[in-house]
Amino acid sequence: MGWMTAAEAAAHLKISADRVRQREQYRASRQRDPKDMMWRYWVPLEGEPENPQATPKRSRPTAIASLWDAHHPDVDHRVWDSCLQFLADTPIDIVVIGGDFIEAGSVSSHGGDPDPPSLLQDAKAGHRALKQIRELLPAAKIHYIEGNHESRLNRATVSNIPALHGALDWPSLMHFDELDISWFKDKPLIIGDTLFTHGNFTTVHHAKKMGEVFRQSVCYGHTHKSQFFSRGYGYDKGIIQSWGMPCMRTMQPNWLHGAPSGWTQGFGYHLLDPTTEKLHTQLILAQQGVFAWGGRLYRPCS
Repeated sequence: MGWMTAAEAAAHLKISADRVRQREQYRASRQRDPKDMMWRYWVPLEGEPENPQATPKRSRPTAIASLWDAHHPDVDHRVWDSCLQFLADTPIDIVVIGGDFIEAGSVSSHGGDPDPPSLLQDAKAGHRALKQIRELLPAAKIHYIEGNHESRLNRATVSNIPALHGALDWPSLMHFDELDISWFKDKPLIIGDTLFTHGNFTTVHHAKKMGEVFRQSVCYGHTHKSQFFSRGYGYDKGIIQSWGMPCMRTMQPNWLHGAPSGWTQGFGYHLLDPTTEKLHTQLILAQQGVFAWGGRLYRPCS
């Protein structure tokens, strides 16, 4: 049939013009007419291939979920349950575990726990939660960034059992090989123009501090307090964004002795633009395990 406007294609196909624009088949075969600058769509006959001179398809954005400071088994089960529902409903290509995914109370130097867990209990809690993610997203890449709670294991072995230093690690204890999880301990995780790291600062304006120190867009956790900082640069060259991510742990752990934590709960959702390699980030904030996304309220089952 050749090239035609969206309205002409809609009349020929007996669908709306919006559907013509939305359908991947026709969107991939469009070009702007230099005479009137209108988009023309290639409408093939039945069995006819798409126009080989059509505008090439752009790959879809890469969808990423980032989970921060869950502190299993001290996770808030309300926000964890709602997050798992979100992962089940949403096409996700990459999951970033932003550190402190486990509490690692067995190797804590702080003390104060009258009944501390064993190392294997900590590992089982983390493995169980990671397995839940993997079962929901069998094809997704999962990247796990070491946090300061994970690093407790190294500090404990160096201080108390130096002969075992390096022999014990969380990837082995939590069976990363079985779950096909990559471990980022001594190397940065960079996706598009954005660095993912556990976090370095706990100052009042931590997002501004992170942006100024790294001088690039960055997503991080550690503080349990969501915060955002941005700064434009050059003449419309872009912006640096610094995202302090919310946590997923219990809001009132025993060691706070009833004092308010001031933390925020939730996680991150990101889309990587395949054309510009820029990452677009959104915070999903939960209140008592409930958050809004895509016109729906996600809430815990129990």
